[in-house]
Amino acid sequence: MTTALARIEDDPAGQALFERREDFVRFLGGEQQAERFIQEAFAAVNANPMLRRCTASSLFGALYFAAQIDLPVGGPMQQFHLTPRQNWNADIRAKEWQVVPVVGYNGLITLAMNSGEYDAIEGKLVYENDDVDLPWDDETGTHFKLRPAPEGARGELRGVIGRALVKGADRSLVEWLDIETIRDRMRPANWERTPWKTDEAAMVKKTGIRRVSKYTAKSRNSWKFALALEADQAVVNLDELGELKVDRTEPPTEDWKSIIEATKDKADLEREWKRLVGSQSREVIEEFRPLVAAHGATLTVDSRADRPSDAELAAAAVGREPEAGEPSEEEYLRYEADEYAAAVARGEVQP
Repeated sequence: MTTALARIEDDPAGQALFERREDFVRFLGGEQQAERFIQEAFAAVNANPMLRRCTASSLFGALYFAAQIDLPVGGPMQQFHLTPRQNWNADIRAKEWQVVPVVGYNGLITLAMNSGEYDAIEGKLVYENDDVDLPWDDETGTHFKLRPAPEGARGELRGVIGRALVKGADRSLVEWLDIETIRDRMRPANWERTPWKTDEAAMVKKTGIRRVSKYTAKSRNSWKFALALEADQAVVNLDELGELKVDRTEPPTEDWKSIIEATKDKADLEREWKRLVGSQSREVIEEFRPLVAAHGATLTVDSRADRPSDAELAAAAVGREPEAGEPSEEEYLRYEADEYAAAVARGEVQP
């Protein structure tokens, strides 16, 4: 065992990695590959402390997923990311932190090309100031022309052109997707808590690659690429038998009634109320104002330090104007946004 691995084994997360070392050897094909993977995985966990708060089944499910498709976790190649997200679990009536794996578009391209099925596959971003001829068909196939504007002067994102050239084919498969269609139909309902919020361009590129790959035949050689397409941005849990379970369940709305009623702390209820206000329609907000106010009046625990009066939550929930010297609801929302941005900057959370 190398000195680096010996240091990792002294850490609880490192010990858990070592317990699964033989699995990583089996997935990756050798001791050296497994050692490198464990070092990269441990570095990724250390780089984001919130990953240690996630369920073990989702953390190791994501790591097994990365090992099986043979992509490096974190690091400069940006091919595979571990992202911690706090999701509501209706079974336990509480939130829990889970790891959601995100395959970078470079990772998708690598897997596609490594399959040996493609001569080329890509997603070409199109901006409003680019000189572009969108895809057209003639007797020789589908074509497009794209001459990007200078960097920094390309303007707003218009969409993506996906292109795939299958080995042995005499023409490319090309498809244009406009940004409105992508935003309306292809990004998840909770997109504001995913890389769609922080790195939309990369996600749009991936959408173009995904789109054209749907129309190409898959062989046994492309199973890693197919698995990446299936499990990207899903919760991948590791069950007791060591099998991966991909969960793409995305409820259309959160169970706000259960969230509110399960909250035991005034500060937590305040945060949930502001999250509801920031994400729901006026009709939903008005529906839940009385419930939030009534539940808030029953709570005695308030973990806030140096924060405004206990009465502000009920006041905001019933919609009255704040009293003199009492911050407004908008000021509270800005406060939460600033706190969240600061936590992201410190690396404590990842959007």
